[in-house]
Amino acid sequence: MVLVSRLRGGRLVHSSRRRHLPLPAALRTRHRASTRTHPGDPAPLPTISTPTPPSQTADPGLGEPGLTIDPGLHAPAPACRALQFCLRSVQPRSDGLRSVLLHWAPAEWSPCATSDAVSDERAARVPATVRGVGARSPVRQVLVGRADDADPGWTRVLDQERIDHRLGDPTSAPVVVLTGVLPGWVADYVSAGGVAVVSGAVASDSFLPSGFSASVTGYTTPGRTRRSHAPSIVTMFETEGSGEMRLHEDRVVKYGVDPDCFPAVFTVRHGEGVVVASGIPLTALLAAPGDCLRTFCDYSPVTERVASVDKAAVAETLLSMLGMAFEIAGLPMVTMGRFPEGASSVLILRVDVDGVYGDNTRRLASVAESAGMPASFFLNGDYSRIHPGPLSGWSASVELGQHAWLHTLLKTREQNRDNLERAERWMRDDLGVTPRSFVAPRGLWNRGLGEALRDLGYRYSSDFGLDFDSLPFRADGNVLQVPVHPYSPERAMAWARETGAPDPGPRDVRDHYLSAMCEQVRRGRPVHLYGHPEILGEMAHEVLPSLRALADELELPRSTLGEYADFWIRREQSTPSVGVDESTARLNIDVAACDVPVQVRSAAAHDLTLNGVPLGRVTSGSFVPT
Repeated sequence: MVLVSRLRGGRLVHSSRRRHLPLPAALRTRHRASTRTHPGDPAPLPTISTPTPPSQTADPGLGEPGLTIDPGLHAPAPACRALQFCLRSVQPRSDGLRSVLLHWAPAEWSPCATSDAVSDERAARVPATVRGVGARSPVRQVLVGRADDADPGWTRVLDQERIDHRLGDPTSAPVVVLTGVLPGWVADYVSAGGVAVVSGAVASDSFLPSGFSASVTGYTTPGRTRRSHAPSIVTMFETEGSGEMRLHEDRVVKYGVDPDCFPAVFTVRHGEGVVVASGIPLTALLAAPGDCLRTFCDYSPVTERVASVDKAAVAETLLSMLGMAFEIAGLPMVTMGRFPEGASSVLILRVDVDGVYGDNTRRLASVAESAGMPASFFLNGDYSRIHPGPLSGWSASVELGQHAWLHTLLKTREQNRDNLERAERWMRDDLGVTPRSFVAPRGLWNRGLGEALRDLGYRYSSDFGLDFDSLPFRADGNVLQVPVHPYSPERAMAWARETGAPDPGPRDVRDHYLSAMCEQVRRGRPVHLYGHPEILGEMAHEVLPSLRALADELELPRSTLGEYADFWIRREQSTPSVGVDESTARLNIDVAACDVPVQVRSAAAHDLTLNGVPLGRVTSGSFVPT
């Protein structure tokens, strides 16, 4: 059980929420047959490239009992085969019971269990000039410094997590984020005790290890075994770290020799501070458009034309680097929760109506409603004319959006706008609906489409040619993107006929969706599934009830795509303002009251005050200000 703490009327109210991840019965035999390490198992944080003091054993009340940690600048994170939870605080209560605060975190990183004395020692190493305050103040502002806002990749990650980041003088912040060649002030900043996080680091910087440029098709993210697709030119640094890049990809190991493997992420001490760096241009990969036909998950051979880069993994790598930086700086990492009411994910069903196919669309909507799954239907005008059927009598639980008139992406802003406006007129005249939401035909996206959507005032879009399986983000044009899992029964059928594989049946489709649900929940991302009336409409009664059953087991809220987009837009209005008083170990957080929980991840205990209300001593947890 997980205790989610809420503020109500100035009082702290606790509610429990189950966060275990039961394996669906249909998948248990397959799971038992696998003996390999789960790709989400967390790896130890990379070792700082200097000697560290002798290890000690962590307090069994924090983290994993008997966990051996290093009181220097790094420690191994506890491993887990399902959702990762960290025991962070055991608080006495007046009724004699103890409130146990658990916190879920993506498996890429976890704040390690560390004593207060260690955190005090870390903080003492950082001069006041790097703490964001005057030399006489013990209060450190917890924020990220940026020299400029020219890197949309860093902007995306920081905005997704609602981490306070500011332009101006980056040297006043305890952590700074950078890209590429480091500016001249960085050496002094780090030497004085600051922590710099660098994407696309280059070997020309004097205090970084030696390295060389190479081309790769991808890399293994810290804590995973599956290589993430990320074709790029990288710098391979000759040092130790976490994750992996290979100069020789997909080669058989002979004579026990496996040469030329380099870390994806590494850390280097410089003076009193540390650089957390990657030679992979992570932020550029995250921001760049482009798609190709390929597989997109490790539990299915089905292909789809999706984003050329596994951007969800790239974003998680950047987030893990930020987590390391905050821990090294001796500071908590404070973010906003990704889902309403502290849930571990949310279940969304999207249907792209590429043709009505007689009663299939109506049947699919009816089964979804009976299963208690609010659904979002996106109608394509041309294909609905070619494959007709009834498109009236929608229930109140259904969201209607548009899927363009022509089922394709066009080249220019004007052409895409005309395609959108023609679908708008059709839906308004024939259905009495004026759509304000959109998903792209064939999942394709370009800048002209983004600009057309902005011009017409659309709230959100969802285009797997730009990104998939990720958290929502703002794309070019500033329209919210809500990425989807790009598997559909219809594409699976086409792939089977292209390759000679057996046609997918209801059980195959159900098992894929269940696997996607487990993976997305385990990674802390939305469960956003989709299909079409053509095939999913025929098998919905054999598929959707199982999805609802697993959602109930995981206590996932179910919503339309529009409802989750609205939640995310509300969430964008709140960024926690965070300060740590080092003289009293007090953590003060101020944030606009909303239904979005504040999440605290820390290696050391603090006396937390949220919006002026003291909540007691905590290390990590989830708190909902109301």
